[in-house]
Amino acid sequence: MPARPLAVALACAVLGLAIHVSAAPSSSETAYKAAVKLEASGDVAGALAAFEAIDPAKRDYATKLHIASCKYKLNRLLEAEAAWEAIRTDPKADAATIETAASELTDVRERIPKLRVTVAAGTGSVVVKLDGHEIPAGSVQRVNPGAHVVTAERAGVSVFERKLEVAQSTTLDAIVDAPAAAVTKTAPPAPVTNAPTPVSDVDSNRGLKRATPFFAAGLVFGAGVVVSRIAVGASAKTVEENCLTQHAVACDVDAAGAGRVHTFETLSFVSAGLAITSIGVGVVLMVTTNSEPARTVAVVPTFGAVNGLAMEGRF
Repeated sequence: MPARPLAVALACAVLGLAIHVSAAPSSSETAYKAAVKLEASGDVAGALAAFEAIDPAKRDYATKLHIASCKYKLNRLLEAEAAWEAIRTDPKADAATIETAASELTDVRERIPKLRVTVAAGTGSVVVKLDGHEIPAGSVQRVNPGAHVVTAERAGVSVFERKLEVAQSTTLDAIVDAPAAAVTKTAPPAPVTNAPTPVSDVDSNRGLKRATPFFAAGLVFGAGVVVSRIAVGASAKTVEENCLTQHAVACDVDAAGAGRVHTFETLSFVSAGLAITSIGVGVVLMVTTNSEPARTVAVVPTFGAVNGLAMEGRF
């Protein structure tokens, strides 16, 4: 074969191989696409692991933004903040990437919760730790949302522990309260003094106060007796008048309204009984109160089956 055609054929073969190699996706590009699919499917933890598995030297800004976004979605806000801050301050990043990172930073910094750890008076001489790491007492710590533990040690011995659940955009206070054990001292003997004569705390008017509701109820029921007797007389007169209007040898008292007379008579008897009972209870309370310790008396008027009214006393 002539030399010139052979050279042309070799050149075409090399050029075709180069085109094929350049057209084939790189391993980092394949890994990036797989990670994006995981994130889109909701497997954020798996997506983050896939993004971080890409060689750092081959990560573009899209990959870095995805890593920060996954950490944000997993409530690892402090790590997401650091990732976006690194992108925002990268001199090689383009303007659009920097603007995106800056916008995300504004949001995440508003969501990072804070934990204000203080030491109560008298606690002193303790080493305060947050999630096992020593922190200055009286400091404000920015933390990720979730569970945290504040502990305190004195001379290597744990003297305080508090578990907290911190939500986004909140500030919680954790007060370390672990006072040192007080030194026991023997108190001097108390001087002997003449004890004052105890004064009775029994209220001389307490009996009357306890009995007053029952006396009042007795008056009410007594008034009911009077009203009922007046109604009995009026009803009886009405019966007589109705009987005169009947054209019959014997008066039909039921038709004439005798039932109302019986009703009011029953009411008068019941009211009289309740009045006597109430006044009697009031008298008993007045007599016995001063010899008993103070107790609560509650009088509760309720509606019952007898004439719609009843008295309930609790002593």
